[in-house]
Formats: sequence, structure tokens, C-alpha cells
Amino acid sequence: MEPLEYRPLVSIIVPVYNIQGYVRKCIESILTQSYRRLQIVLVDDGSTDGSGGICDEYAARDRRVLVLHSENRGLVHARKTGMNLSTGDYILNVDGDDWIEQDRVIQLVRRLQDEQPDMLYMGGYVQDFLGRNVTISDDFIEQDFCGEKVADVFPLLQSPDCAFKRTFRGLLWQWCMRRELCLTALNVDETISMGEDLLGVWLCVLKARSVRVFQSPTYHYVQRPKSLTWVYDPREKDRMRLLEATLLGAVEASPYGNSAVVKAAAVKACFMALALSDFTMMMRGSSDYLFPFPQVGRGSSVIVYGAGKVGFHICNAITLCGGYDIVMLCDRDTRKPAVCGHKVMPPSELRAADYDFIVIAVAYEKMAREIKRSLVAEGLPEGKIALMDGSVMDEAALRRIFGNQEVNCV
Repeated sequence: MEPLEYRPLVSIIVPVYNIQGYVRKCIESILTQSYRRLQIVLVDDGSTDGSGGICDEYAARDRRVLVLHSENRGLVHARKTGMNLSTGDYILNVDGDDWIEQDRVIQLVRRLQDEQPDMLYMGGYVQDFLGRNVTISDDFIEQDFCGEKVADVFPLLQSPDCAFKRTFRGLLWQWCMRRELCLTALNVDETISMGEDLLGVWLCVLKARSVRVFQSPTYHYVQRPKSLTWVYDPREKDRMRLLEATLLGAVEASPYGNSAVVKAAAVKACFMALALSDFTMMMRGSSDYLFPFPQVGRGSSVIVYGAGKVGFHICNAITLCGGYDIVMLCDRDTRKPAVCGHKVMPPSELRAADYDFIVIAVAYEKMAREIKRSLVAEGLPEGKIALMDGSVMDEAALRRIFGNQEVNCV
């Protein structure tokens, strides 16, 4: 390989909170990177399980490691604190319960040799859960977006036609950013606990002058069993209002404020955040049907297909708000925990069930369509399989959802 002419200092920010069983592997995967010019900023967010002591151990061994202990104030505060402490040319985020492969940093540094873009997107990652490793791929070619071409990033970051369709993911750990950009643009309110990554990426792209994207499935996203126990927090209503106001306000104030495509993409991004945080708000999109499934009229009996986060929130919203009857919760992975009293059943149980609609509750359009095709191939009636309809998730519906201070279910 050619020697590196440009050798930037890369600051890696690692928020740490009660992950004693995971943080060693994370830190060691960073310290053993083939690119050595690193600063590792470990922010212990008030851990009570010994995680902070582990961080101190590594700081004593390697002078590249900087540790800050603080009271528990959440992920956004930890990341902001780490960025303010950092001194690198670029910032890379790694969650403390994940880990990275040895060449992740050198791959991005090699993309900085000819020019130094404001942001780099590292496509793809490996999903680790219960001993299974699944590579999640992104479908794009390596390319640069400079100047006016940065506008082309937004419909790839979020389709303006569908809230559950995107090419680039709004996950901060898949992006490397120039430190100055982070400090000026990554101004996410610390009370936002869902959708904070999505909002942070958007705020940075809105101010970026150049973006480079390339494939690098070298990040291992570790799904802990505890993380599958989703929690409903009624405070998300106010947090989602803040996210929506921040994102749409930032678009309006940006050079893309007059772009219909960017505005539509931002609206769809708000719906994506809503579906993953508080579906009771989504149900305010219509009192006549289970928004955003227009064919599922009020009073219908439904099977919720998908026991992940979207499925959890749909089941929770129906349980809280009423108006629909949940017949069954279905998923190919029956090891997932029960949701709102519904045990996860395998697809083989669908044929014997009595229902009006199967509601496909997954966060990605491509996966939803693949599930529908498989169900139709198994002989289930196509007319009873409901997908989220992107056309109803428009700005008018968003205004209905956020229109009142008090949010009722319907």
C-alpha cells in the first residue's frame, strides 16, 4: 500500500454506561487499530457497575485514552462532552457496547488523502446478536458530493416518498465528521432520547460542504438481550415535538430551505422517528384508520407482523388507545420477548388465525415488501396484508399529529 501523506488525528468518542460486560472488547478493538494516530475519549455517564473503573484501567495503560466521569445525563450529553474534549481533526463515534474491526480507521483515512471532506459515510455493518453475525449491506457506489451536489445526499439519507426507505442510514457511528462541523452543527437537545442520531446527522449534512461515501462493513453493532425489552415513555411526545421543530426549523434556515425534495425528506424523517418512539402520536394522523395503513379501518382485527421496535410500538399504541383488536404478534424469530401480553408466534400460525389484516411492522420498506411477498407465496390473501403507505405521511398529516399541545390517541 502507498504511504499516507495526510495523517489526521482521529478522535473516537465512546459513551459508556453500565456495560461492564462489553466495554473491554470495545476499547481493545479501538486500541488495536492498524492506524495508530488516535485519541480515544471515554465518557463514563455515571456508571454504577464498574464500567468507569475499566475505562480508568485503559487510560493508565495507553496515553491516547482520555476518560471523563460524569453524573448520568444521557447519551446526547455524553457524546457532546466527548466532542468538546476531543482535539482531533475528525471525530468518529463508537458505542461502548459495540466494537470495530482492525482496519476501520485506516479505511477512512485513506479516503482523506486527496481531499478532506467534511463528512464520510461508512456503509454497511455487522449485526451481532446471540452468537449470530449478519452483515447489513447498503446499496450504493463509492462517490463524492461536493458543493451544490450535497443536496443529492438528502433523498439518499431519507426518501422523500417513503419514511421507511433510505440508502444512507442516520446512525452517527456510521459517519465520520470534521471536528469543526460537529462543534457547530451537532447541536441536539439533550432531552431527546429517540431519534437523536437521525437528527444529529441531518444537522451536520445541512451544513456540510462535502460528503464522501464508501462501503465499510467493519462496525459490529451488538444487540444485547436487554435492549429488546422496549420501554414506552410518555415523555417521548414532548421530545418528538422538539425533534420535529428542530429538524424542520434547521431545514428552513439552511440553504435548502426552498427545496421541496429536502423538505419532503425531512418530513418523512420525522415520521420515521415517530414510528420508532411513540406510535400513539402516529395514530393521530387519522381517526378513521390505523395510520399509516389506510386499508386498516377502525375496529379491524389485526395481526402485527414484526416483534422489533416498530411492532412493539404499534402493539403498545393499540393497547393504550383501543380502536383495534390485536389477534396475534408474529415474527420469524420467536425468541423475542412477549409484547403487551402477546407471545411471539411463528408465521406457520397465520393460516389458522381469524383476522381482518396482517400489519407489516418493520422499519424498512424493502424488508416489508419481502415479507409480503413471502406471505403471498404461502397462500395468504394479498388483500389482507397491509404495508405502511408513504403517500399519507405528508406534511398535512404531520401538522395534525403535532397540532395540539395535548396528544390523545385518536
